[in-house]
Amino acid sequence: MFLAGLFIVAGQQDATAVGLSSLIVAMMLGAIIFGLPGGAVVDRLGPARALAVGAVGRAGVIAAAFALSGSPELAAILAFAYSAISQVYTPAELALVSGVAPQRPAGAHSALVTLQHAGQGTGMVLLAPAAYFLAGAPAMIATGLVLYVLVTGMAFAIAIPRTPARRLPVDRRPWNFTGTVRYLWREPHALYAGSLLAYSEMAAKAMLVAIPLYLAEDLRLSSIWTLVIIVPAIAGGLAGLGWAARGLHVRLAPQVMRLTLLGTIASAVALAGLGEGLAAFTGIAGIDWLGGLRDPASLSIIVAIPVALLLGICFVVAPVGSRTVLSATAPGGEQGRVFATQATLTDLVAIIPLLAAGIGTEIAGARTTFLFIGVLGAALFVLLELQRVRRGGDQRLEAAMETREAV
Repeated sequence: MFLAGLFIVAGQQDATAVGLSSLIVAMMLGAIIFGLPGGAVVDRLGPARALAVGAVGRAGVIAAAFALSGSPELAAILAFAYSAISQVYTPAELALVSGVAPQRPAGAHSALVTLQHAGQGTGMVLLAPAAYFLAGAPAMIATGLVLYVLVTGMAFAIAIPRTPARRLPVDRRPWNFTGTVRYLWREPHALYAGSLLAYSEMAAKAMLVAIPLYLAEDLRLSSIWTLVIIVPAIAGGLAGLGWAARGLHVRLAPQVMRLTLLGTIASAVALAGLGEGLAAFTGIAGIDWLGGLRDPASLSIIVAIPVALLLGICFVVAPVGSRTVLSATAPGGEQGRVFATQATLTDLVAIIPLLAAGIGTEIAGARTTFLFIGVLGAALFVLLELQRVRRGGDQRLEAAMETREAV
């Protein structure tokens, strides 16, 4: 609600495009500049206290946005401030998983992803249009403020002394990132998890740019046929979250990371040219299947439906599996820095591939972007597998699980 209202306020400037783009840039800068310090604050205060501090900070920014909603030129500053304080709130939320669900971190991470999407969908689809219709952007921001006061109350309830989350360890030297970097680089499953999180986010954003062009210009789909592609993607996401909440365990997470990476690579390559390849093969071989269907566009549509289902599964299960591994293996008292460092590196590493994907889509078409994503993923898979074999595979994960089971 807050971000939707802020975008509308920013759009009221004379140069609308500049106002909206400045909002996005401001949020990216806030994440990159304050990502590592935010993680250090989490480990110094402890995740429970840091969550409460972050919630108060976010509520304060939303309140300031409501008071200043008549000043669109300040929208970028407010977006930067919200992004900056979020660098305390978000790693604290992720670090809390090891305290509130030490035996089932996958279920907790699945719940976080599910509730995040449910909340965003409710705000964007239901509440934001109603509030905007009644009183415009100020009503949207005010609704966001009321909701976030409730969030702040829940954050303080988590931070009270008697909760298990309150007893998580703190670090008296939170600005030392040496151990964090060593863990992310030397622990094979942590390296796999961080790399998969970065690749999945980059691939999802690049496909978000390329897929609309692919559906409209390459496949020339009508609105109804576009839904035929979108619905399986949504169904795959829901199915993936449902399975991850119940069936994903820490010992299974490394295999799940590997499979979701391979699934994303296969999906990208299939979108890049499997339909055309099948059409060429059936023409050369003289195969009569599906009623003699040999049209590349029609075959591409047939390929896109199961690919959409697979991508929906991969894009929701990959972050759950990766974060499960980090929650299970990251040292106590360092989880804030681990999640913050991973998020910051993801933002930095993904910038160049995202720019390349956007330029490639505009110049060479969506299929080139899909091929780029697939080739990049294949190279990453080979490197990660070589590192995993060289560094001893599952030893650290097994040790972490034995410790948890003993406790």
